[in-house]
Amino acid sequence: MIATREAAEAVVAALRERGAEWATCAWVDVAGRPRGKLLVLDRLAEAAAAGGDLYTPRGLAWIGRSDPAEPEGYTVPDLERAVVLPTDRRIAWIPSDVHQDGRPFPHCTRSVLRRQVARAAQLGFRVNVGMECEVHLLRRTEDGRLEPFAAASDLRPTPLYDVRSAMDCLPVVQPMVDAMTELGWGFEAFDQECGRGQVEFDFGYTEALGMADRLTLFRHLLGEYARRAGAVACFMAKPFTDGWGSGAHVNLSLADLGSGENLFEDARDPRGLGFSALAYAAVGGLLAHAGALTALSAPTVNSYKRLVRQGALPDITWAPTVVAYGDNDRSCMLRLPRSRRCIENRVPDISCNPYLALAMHVAAVLDGVERGLDPGEPGRGGRLPRTLLEAAEALAADPLAGDVLGCDLRRDLGAAQVSEWEEHHSLVTRWELDRYLSAL
Repeated sequence: MIATREAAEAVVAALRERGAEWATCAWVDVAGRPRGKLLVLDRLAEAAAAGGDLYTPRGLAWIGRSDPAEPEGYTVPDLERAVVLPTDRRIAWIPSDVHQDGRPFPHCTRSVLRRQVARAAQLGFRVNVGMECEVHLLRRTEDGRLEPFAAASDLRPTPLYDVRSAMDCLPVVQPMVDAMTELGWGFEAFDQECGRGQVEFDFGYTEALGMADRLTLFRHLLGEYARRAGAVACFMAKPFTDGWGSGAHVNLSLADLGSGENLFEDARDPRGLGFSALAYAAVGGLLAHAGALTALSAPTVNSYKRLVRQGALPDITWAPTVVAYGDNDRSCMLRLPRSRRCIENRVPDISCNPYLALAMHVAAVLDGVERGLDPGEPGRGGRLPRTLLEAAEALAADPLAGDVLGCDLRRDLGAAQVSEWEEHHSLVTRWELDRYLSAL
């Protein structure tokens, strides 16, 4: 909704009192990267009341055929969510939607999620989401190689929970934690993860749109604090062949819109797991749309180097490979944790566009609830897509994905994913040369 001039001026005054001089109405492209202009703060109230700052449409879409005659797009800043950037207090960061001709632009990813959140609210639900953020903190050597920022993290079989490695990361972690605390995210913990240079930040859950905003800003802030410390924040799903992948597991639950009560809890659960019939129907919906969910949650060629049966340890896999739910089973797509009443989808990785990934999650959950889907017994199911091509084909074949994304965005996103897979598939790699050069 476009703000009134009075409401926009009130926000501007509050931001100015906190030291802001500039504002960016940050929208997120299909690849998940925030974009926007820098406006002097005095211009923000005028721009917000007029519908935001203007953009060349296909410059903001990232994909889709350019049309020189297309009308300009404009941002609709969500002024209630404006914050002052902890990394540069001269700048206010305002999550924004992109509109064109009085309606959401087809490739506006935030608008895609907003529609599903509104649909859940019509059914009486608030969608709560937490995301577990795994990243690699690396540094470049003089010869250009990447190595762990924490010198102690190259431990075998894994450096998981190594205290020295976690402490080595404090030059990046401390300012990041201060920023998350200032922003009210409810920081919970930081630890060294399984991979060399891999760490995890855990912070509190919130409603779905707010969590997508948080993940977008999280990546921006962490990248800046890492740069200042001489590190590289790597948001690839899997940067090292012999390493561990970085997930962004989605923990989702439905709450009553009025009371806030978690509707996934039921002590009388006949399966004995403590979950409600509503939760199991939601599980059924997520499983029914596993392919499309994977395409949006694991959106790159690299993502599927993480989703493999045999990972960095020869005897187990912690990456999801099966379209199934499990009682605390981390090899399944979905996990029903014993520690909390939510559904954990382990497929999403840290490179995803959180607006698109969460929009499909919400839609799948609502589909399961409305149809009363039965997920069956734990641990039984087929396999997840093994490549970006398989996932793109599943996205194209799922009618619900078309409803969520709209025909233009689904078509263009699918074409971009197929093109990326074909480009990667055409490359001749060092592995192929080593295996086949002298084979005959």
